[in-house]
Amino acid sequence: MRNLKAPVLILLILILALAGKMVLPQFAQKKSPYEQVVATIDKDAISSVSITTKNESVALTRENDTWKISGKHADKDKVEDLIKQLTIHEGVQLIAQTEQRHKELGVATGQATEVKVGDISFYVATPSAAGALVRPANGDDVYLVPGISSFLLSTTSSYWIDMTLISYGIDQYNRIEFARTKERFTLVKQDEKWMIENGKEVKSEKWDPVAQKISYLVADGSLGEEKIREYPKLSSLTMTVSAGNEKETLTFFQGKDNYLVIRGSDGGYFVVNSDKAEALLLSQQDLL
Repeated sequence: MRNLKAPVLILLILILALAGKMVLPQFAQKKSPYEQVVATIDKDAISSVSITTKNESVALTRENDTWKISGKHADKDKVEDLIKQLTIHEGVQLIAQTEQRHKELGVATGQATEVKVGDISFYVATPSAAGALVRPANGDDVYLVPGISSFLLSTTSSYWIDMTLISYGIDQYNRIEFARTKERFTLVKQDEKWMIENGKEVKSEKWDPVAQKISYLVADGSLGEEKIREYPKLSSLTMTVSAGNEKETLTFFQGKDNYLVIRGSDGGYFVVNSDKAEALLLSQQDLL
């Protein structure tokens, strides 16, 4: 009898171990309700994001790899940050599960900010230091989601516009055309040296500081169409920066205190301070 007990005990242990291997992963792999919602969102396939409050709304759309707002380039990092924070599931806490608490928590339909990511809507209460209360539109559950700030819920168009005028670094662009009222010339990069297209090499001590300023040039603000009437119609400079097969054209108009800049790729209107703009008002002689 004793001889039978040991094999039976070993067999029982093996059965329990096998059952544990089958059952425990199911518990370990079980997703929270919020994670189940956000898991249905394919971030690479999202082509639209909208933010709607009682009085305002803003719509962002993606064309290939470019996010846009009203046809203008949108700030890709800001859009992706909103998507990331809204679809995060680490640290998310379940706060309530009944419709009766929606108004109390600020996530009721028509009360909260509605953020629509692709086809899925989220109702988001006013964020606090701890994050924001969020209710996915397909249920009554309310969650505290960390990392969401009030800035990411902005319905102000200017917040979302991409202020980067030149998105190429100094090591990427290889051709720049300068066109002013009385002079037009082109710089090309050959064997890591910058040359005026007629063959004269520019002096690095004169060109390098300017090249640094062109690299990732950022505007100081955006302008509405009604504001451009304050600037002259005659441009001070048209500059086209090329990086391989890509290029961007900027046209500068001198105002009283700053410069209007029109970005050619989307027709956006921007303001740049005078020091930043006037550093680019070059002649060939300035570089030789």
